[in-house]
Amino acid sequence: MSILHVVPLLALVAPVETAPDMALRFVESHASLFRARSTELRLDYSARAANRTYVVFEQALRGVPVLGSQVVFRVLANDCIQAFDERGTIANLDIDLAPHVSCADAEDAFLDRLLEDGSIEDSTTFRFDDPTLAIRPDGSGSRLVWRVRVSTSDPLGAWIGIVDARSGETLDSTSDLYSTDVSGSVDARALVSNSCFGDPLDVAELRHLNVRVANAGASFTDETGAFTIANVDSSPVLLVANLTGRWIVVSDATNRNLSWSGSVTPGNPVAIHFLASGGSEIELAQTNAYVHGNGVHDFVKAHATVAGIDRAIPCTVNVASTCNAFYSHGSITCFHSGGGCSNSASASVIAHEYGHFLDDVTGGIADAALTEGNGDILSLLYTADACEWRCMRPGDGASCARDNSAGRIWPANECHGEPHCIGQTWAGFAWDARANLIAALGDVEGSRVAADLFLATFLANPPSIPDAVRETFLADDDDGALGNGTPHGALLADAASRHGFTAPLPPAIVALRPNEGRPCGGEAIEVFGSAFQRNATVVRFGGVPATVVSISSNGATAIVRPPARPAGGPVAVSVVTPYGSTSIANGYDYRFAADATIREGGLALGRTATLDVAGEPDADFVVIAGFDDAGAVFDGVSLAPGPARVIADSIVGTDPRASACGSFSKTFVVPARPSLALRHVFLQGAVRVGGVLQRTTLRTFTIVP
Repeated sequence: MSILHVVPLLALVAPVETAPDMALRFVESHASLFRARSTELRLDYSARAANRTYVVFEQALRGVPVLGSQVVFRVLANDCIQAFDERGTIANLDIDLAPHVSCADAEDAFLDRLLEDGSIEDSTTFRFDDPTLAIRPDGSGSRLVWRVRVSTSDPLGAWIGIVDARSGETLDSTSDLYSTDVSGSVDARALVSNSCFGDPLDVAELRHLNVRVANAGASFTDETGAFTIANVDSSPVLLVANLTGRWIVVSDATNRNLSWSGSVTPGNPVAIHFLASGGSEIELAQTNAYVHGNGVHDFVKAHATVAGIDRAIPCTVNVASTCNAFYSHGSITCFHSGGGCSNSASASVIAHEYGHFLDDVTGGIADAALTEGNGDILSLLYTADACEWRCMRPGDGASCARDNSAGRIWPANECHGEPHCIGQTWAGFAWDARANLIAALGDVEGSRVAADLFLATFLANPPSIPDAVRETFLADDDDGALGNGTPHGALLADAASRHGFTAPLPPAIVALRPNEGRPCGGEAIEVFGSAFQRNATVVRFGGVPATVVSISSNGATAIVRPPARPAGGPVAVSVVTPYGSTSIANGYDYRFAADATIREGGLALGRTATLDVAGEPDADFVVIAGFDDAGAVFDGVSLAPGPARVIADSIVGTDPRASACGSFSKTFVVPARPSLALRHVFLQGAVRVGGVLQRTTLRTFTIVP
């Protein structure tokens, strides 16, 4: 998890200037806080969401970027810096930027690696993108590398390689495909909602569609699907439209691309209908992809200003494969039905893959599980449905590739590292947080706030799922101080807790179990509450730190061992985390505790028994007994006949075998001929508190015939 720096707002009120300029000025004036120099930072992107601007820089040396480097600022609407963090940058960056290996040699080296590991075969047709020089952190230093990308179409594949620009060694090879891998058995049809192929079709306007007059001009449709092409001759013209739009371009892998054309007379409005009376799976996959490719773009733009998505993204449908869809390098690919799966050009799948695109243009895909969770989150926000790829098994409307309402809990060890599975912890948190917000604010406002908050996390480009959870609370913060909570913090914290995440909010204590214990401490105590932070929580009893044994992943339970009694009587219990503190007065009571058992058959006539005594520091034990006849022996000392009386006092305090919080034994011999009346041996414990001797009868042992 990256280290977040929360900035005191009053110290950073800046004159009016752009958010990137403000951030650079902050780096210049606080250089000691950063590894990267301000002159090495170049703007990656700046975007607004949740009433703040996210400014992201990458480190570069004379134009050559440092791989994985980012400095992220969050600037509030009042032009104050809320927080910043620095990831993957290199201090004192200085490296020779002249490669010893050419880009062509780097391509050959990476290709050899792919052939060696079986990723591609000799007969595979492949294509290289232009390699780029980059700097890769290497321990405490750095090395110059080539970043090489190669893709194949049959089979589908894409890889990114990092090749040492000095030695030509391939240092790393990773897949550049981000897919929705599913399995099932169904053939279905869908168009507008997150429904199924074969369900009734809805009519949806085709927004942002390019409509053109042959050799005359073109126009994009507006939000209602209407268009106007100006300055056309009054004579009839040829009007042409296909599924090419401002934000998405749909193509069919079977080369049966949908298209409309006709002769129209200027001045007479024309209605263009694609699939006016329904269509085949091949056709519906195309209209579905176009409707939802545009729809999810407009959904994102309604909640965040992300300029990087304002481009036409290619979407290929009906690819001759099954049970999959993927995003790679700025394009989406969906598969035809088969293998027990429906066509993957559904509303939720298109939205999921678009989530990878959004992740890619806002700083790059940082973590496989996080980006899969991001895809599911954009899908559930857009469709208002926790079911990812509904009806993946044809005819079964209840089937899902993933159900994000299922309650998967971080760190999801049962997933065995599978990214889609682990991502459900993050997506499940989003789904439950959305439900909480709707319950509290109503459907419209709750849905809006949820979309604002979770889309804002994309802009911060967190490196891991726990960082993304924390970023949600940062997006909800309205005053730059998480220590006093956030407007919807309780609703978010409840959802986070259900999925094993700890909210970055001030802690709270609800109860201790048990709430009393021995004066010497050391017993396991459960502290119940919220927002306890793993590896960053201090628990004190009467001002003295306890030993924190463990904290649950959701921050709701801490197991601690109290220190020895710092003062007499009940003491306050406090919890301190980086986000605040809390305490309860008289939360824990140190009470005298002692115990005793009898071994060797119990107290019987003429028998010797052993009293096992467990005691506390400074405790005195008293044995009280009475006998009519002689013969009783306690710890080797004969006792004279007489009424009930103290027969041994200050056992612990005078016995050298008794240690602090330890145990010891005493022998007791019952007389052979007592009177017929039953007699008892009482074991009493006493402890002095504040100079006052307090006694409590702990056990009564009966002498049996």
